[in-house]
Amino acid sequence: MDPFTPRCRVSARPFKVKFKPTYTPQIHPPQTPGYSSNTWATPQHQNDTLPDFSSPGMLTPRVPFNEFAAPWAPPGPAASPLRVSTAKHSDDSPSIGGKRRRRDSNAENLAPSGGEGTPLSLVAKIKELDKKIMRANAGLVKLQEERKELREAQGIRKYTPRQKIAEKLDKALNFLDDTCKWKLSDFLWHLSKLKDESGEDYHREHGHAEVMAIFLQGRCRHKPAAIIDAWFRSPDGCAANNLQLMYSTSTDFTEIKSIRAALTSFATQAVRKEIIKEAEEAIKPENGLHVSLKGKNDTKQVKWQDIGSATVAHVSALIQKNQPLLWALIMAVSGRRPRVRNGVQTERHRRPLETVCVHTILTLNFSRCQEARLLPTARGLLYFAFSAPVDLFSYNSRIAGMPAYTTIYKMLEELSKQESKLVQEHGRNPDLCSKTVIDNVQNYLRARDQRIGRENKLNVGIAATYIELPGVRPEALDLDDKQRQIAENKRQDVTVDQLLGFIDETHLDTFGPHVSLLYRTRGAKLPLPAEATKVHPLASSSIKETVTTELKAGLLDFLGQAGQQQGDYLRRLVLVGGDGLTYEKVLQLKQYMQFHNDAFESHEILEPGLPESFHSEWTGMSTAYEAHWSDMLSDDPGTMGHSAHKINRPGPSNLKKVDYYPAADLAFTILDMCMLDCWRIAFNADDIFEHFKKLAADGQLPEFEELEVIARKLYDAYSTTKAIHRAMKTQHDSSSKWDSFVPVGSAWTPPKSNKTNKAGSKGSNKKKQPCKTPPEPGIGDWTLARTIAFIRDFLWQREWAYATAEGDVGHVYEVMKLFLFVYAGSSHTNYTSYFLEGIIRLELESSRDPSANPDVAAQTGQTPIDAHRAIEAIGRCKALQTAATLYRSLQALYRAPQTPINSA
Repeated sequence: MDPFTPRCRVSARPFKVKFKPTYTPQIHPPQTPGYSSNTWATPQHQNDTLPDFSSPGMLTPRVPFNEFAAPWAPPGPAASPLRVSTAKHSDDSPSIGGKRRRRDSNAENLAPSGGEGTPLSLVAKIKELDKKIMRANAGLVKLQEERKELREAQGIRKYTPRQKIAEKLDKALNFLDDTCKWKLSDFLWHLSKLKDESGEDYHREHGHAEVMAIFLQGRCRHKPAAIIDAWFRSPDGCAANNLQLMYSTSTDFTEIKSIRAALTSFATQAVRKEIIKEAEEAIKPENGLHVSLKGKNDTKQVKWQDIGSATVAHVSALIQKNQPLLWALIMAVSGRRPRVRNGVQTERHRRPLETVCVHTILTLNFSRCQEARLLPTARGLLYFAFSAPVDLFSYNSRIAGMPAYTTIYKMLEELSKQESKLVQEHGRNPDLCSKTVIDNVQNYLRARDQRIGRENKLNVGIAATYIELPGVRPEALDLDDKQRQIAENKRQDVTVDQLLGFIDETHLDTFGPHVSLLYRTRGAKLPLPAEATKVHPLASSSIKETVTTELKAGLLDFLGQAGQQQGDYLRRLVLVGGDGLTYEKVLQLKQYMQFHNDAFESHEILEPGLPESFHSEWTGMSTAYEAHWSDMLSDDPGTMGHSAHKINRPGPSNLKKVDYYPAADLAFTILDMCMLDCWRIAFNADDIFEHFKKLAADGQLPEFEELEVIARKLYDAYSTTKAIHRAMKTQHDSSSKWDSFVPVGSAWTPPKSNKTNKAGSKGSNKKKQPCKTPPEPGIGDWTLARTIAFIRDFLWQREWAYATAEGDVGHVYEVMKLFLFVYAGSSHTNYTSYFLEGIIRLELESSRDPSANPDVAAQTGQTPIDAHRAIEAIGRCKALQTAATLYRSLQALYRAPQTPINSA
């Protein structure tokens, strides 16, 4: 064959070879066997890929040219020469667009014609091969099924090469686009839609419904929330023209194209819908926020039980139950996240979040429904109680803070009717007991605009409070038993020793040296349970209690409000209390009306008892100040004025009636300093605080029992009347326990009193007369005696205050029995009469059952230990002015016979 003739495949029909005019034919010598060198010179990278036409049916890869390769000759008989035509293609040559179609260079070379290479024989052979392939495929499928069964029996899964996520996505998207002719939105819509095009419920096949249920219920690897979060965060979903639609409440979220704006608007509109739903549920009458005057239309009628300290907590629980979403949002807006310092979360004290949220949400609910006004009503009652101007009511009513002033006023009228009915029911119940406390009230009406007929006026009246007494047996208030005991007339034989015997000496002595912890243990006597006392204010009246006739009318009015009226009353005692003046006026009224036959008309059912504890304690504080104050410029350390001046504290303006709480604070401060000084002397230390710091550093702090023993000695040495007497002695007795415990100081002469620039407080309008009897020279330690008397007196005051705060009525009563003698030695002698009458009524003319009478503690029946309790009281003020007066009082008391004391 001509080496310039290119090789071509043998085909049943002739074919043409198109030469490229840009290439120059070159002779390539043959290299390896089976490789033809008769090729056209082409670039090396093209030569490596051109087909080989040297032999029919043979394709040989081309290798780089080698000029030293041996020529190759094909085995077997030589092939028939091929007709090569360089003419243009004939009609049987396929062409596209008027151009010759390039033949597939990788096609199989076929023989031109004749013999086994004829087309018919080749077709038959191909069919035969196809049948073999089909039979082989059928056998292969059968073998594959058998292998699959064997693998399943052995638990071996068929290995499938893992595809990449991108490949899977491409296949899925191509399948949607090519096969289903769907976009991604079409697929998601038809997968998730609930309605068809006609608006009817869309019926899904079982497989479709099961797949959606698994996905939407989160029973899959990737939860729906994670997918939505990815959509929301994707920058592809942020369209610049939809930024103004973020969190939109006006545009429907289904009309927004951008996914980010649509999701935010969907969340906003869904939350708004839920908040409105919660509000409608919360303001329903059955959910507890409704109150009304008459209780119409299934609305709860307002009651006093609904208004109080528990109202906010109750409403808060209702809101958190019915409006949890709004509660969470308001709580998040109201305050920032609490700070954490050193691992400790700081606690918020100002404007507590829960209280702020409750009032905010209740304002919104009240704006939505005018009947949902439980908390706004409570706020309106608070404003009314503090006499807020009407303008504030109008303003708060406009902003839904509270109902209008007229509504609040009508509610108060309705509440007062309910309260009156409740008091009458309680007063008419024979198994329940009560007490009524009355007092005068007044307010000064100043005429700001001075015109004819206008003048300043004092508005005077009387008010009363009805107090329930749970736990008191009605038998203790039996009127018949009271009349029998009065008829025995035991009061005519009362003596001072008998009055002293009423005092529980052991209890008072035990109580003295103990600290506040023991007030509730050994110092307690008939304590009341720690629970709130139910009180009911009665309707007041414009009468004067100082006028007996008006006082009678006022008492009858209060008895009528409690269900006790003329001809229709319970035959039992009605406890009545008040201050000293009220107590005295009630006793006078009973004396004036004693000749009436009916117990109601004669006021026998009224039982005054004792003056109220606070008024009595207040009077006792004034008595102690009168005895120990002196003046601010006093040089005597034993006076209160000297100590108050040292600590820059002002004195009271009127010693006969001090302001209780400031006076008690100053007195108890000085008392603490005096007691600490006693402890300093007991430990022989210059500074008691430094001494105990040193003991603590050395690990030598004394036990509580040791301190209790020392406290007992200090109490006997610095807190009793005997200690006052010993301090006034001129001779030192080394054998005396008191003299051995109290150290002897150096001689000291009190300086002369500075009569100029007196800065004291006036005790009364009367000018004090100087003592006519001068003190005897060389009589004891006056300063120590005054200090001991001060400690003793104000320890009683502190004991009274602690017992009152603890609700220990038995302890209070013991102190009040002691103060019978305290008032006897003071300028408040009227309280001596009050206490004497009250104690006799309770001790000699009342039941002895301690649980039956609320004002009586358990009696010990002990005889008086000595007469020093009377000395402690009588010698407080008058006997301590001079030594001679003191000793004469003591001698008179010890030598005087026991004489009966008439009733007050």
